[in-house]
Amino acid sequence: WQAAQKQLQENKDFAKRNLKRDYLLNGLITCVKCGRAMVISHSGCKEHISYYACLSQKSSSYVYSGQEPCTARQVPTKILDEYVFNYLLELYRNPEKIAEHIEAVPERKDIQKHKATLQQMIKAENELVKQRDSVLRWFRQKMLSESEVESQLKDIGRQLADIAQIKKTYEAELATIPPTRSVAEIAATIKLNLNKDDFTMNEKRDALRAVLERVIVERVDKTRGRGSRPEINVKLKLK
Repeated sequence: WQAAQKQLQENKDFAKRNLKRDYLLNGLITCVKCGRAMVISHSGCKEHISYYACLSQKSSSYVYSGQEPCTARQVPTKILDEYVFNYLLELYRNPEKIAEHIEAVPERKDIQKHKATLQQMIKAENELVKQRDSVLRWFRQKMLSESEVESQLKDIGRQLADIAQIKKTYEAELATIPPTRSVAEIAATIKLNLNKDDFTMNEKRDALRAVLERVIVERVDKTRGRGSRPEINVKLKLK
């Protein structure tokens, strides 16, 4: 618990320090190698070049915990910020490309089971309603006595109440599962937030946060030093 609290405080400290600078994607970057967040790092040179670096390389909690830091390379913030923003502008101009970012995720087995159970409950509920209507019709036709009708209706009522409670439970479970957004819905969100010619830095940042859920990155080139030419694999998860 103490380690978790310390890590949370370090994350807040990172965020406070970096709010003073213009980083479009700070807080949205995820390391492809280990799945941790990537935070702002600065070079020791006079130019103070900034990078997105895996949290495990910058947080003292990982050093003292004995865990090995991630080996992912740092990614220049300027290059990644410009690339992602320009790419989203491209999606704004060509919304047909949005489909490339929507993953066809198969339904989990528990979701399938919930839906199947819910359908069974609905079917049973419909059958009981029909049965109740039949009992009332038989009573009107004097085929059943008043006591027989009362007993059967009470039994049907108990079963319907049980089914209603089961349905409520499964419907609540399914309601917690976020729906998959269509290409048209995502395109509308992108259009709403990127429909401008000129953006201030704050407007760019707000637009990206309105459209993006995560940016998963990995630097794959082997070059280093001043003459390096970063090659970065980028995967965008749209909201």
